[in-house]
Amino acid sequence: MSIVTFYCGDPKNAPKTTQGAHLGGNAILLWQGKLLLERRVDADVWGLPGGGAKKQETARQAVSREIYEELGLRIPGKDFRKLAVYGDPGRIAAYRDGSVWRMVSADGGATWTADREYYFG
Repeated sequence: MSIVTFYCGDPKNAPKTTQGAHLGGNAILLWQGKLLLERRVDADVWGLPGGGAKKQETARQAVSREIYEELGLRIPGKDFRKLAVYGDPGRIAAYRDGSVWRMVSADGGATWTADREYYFG
């Protein structure tokens, strides 16, 4: 059962936020021309790996930490290129506990190549 409902691009049907905007980061990871996705356990959907930034953490640091926590893959923050920042007011996440957040995400990309090996920790 989903613990979160995402509202994207339809702010009039989304619930009012109960929290301030929350910064997060997602990783676009390519290997041999294939995009890595993960099955989200909180929403039962496929998505980009990533998550929320902790206090005083940059988007690159958050993406690097989240990739390690979720996938066990160590990719230094410096290896991510900023690709896009999404902060549309309609990007809302409503959690089962009643908290409702507006999401701002900074997406970063990294590519596996023959000369750069990342490792599982």
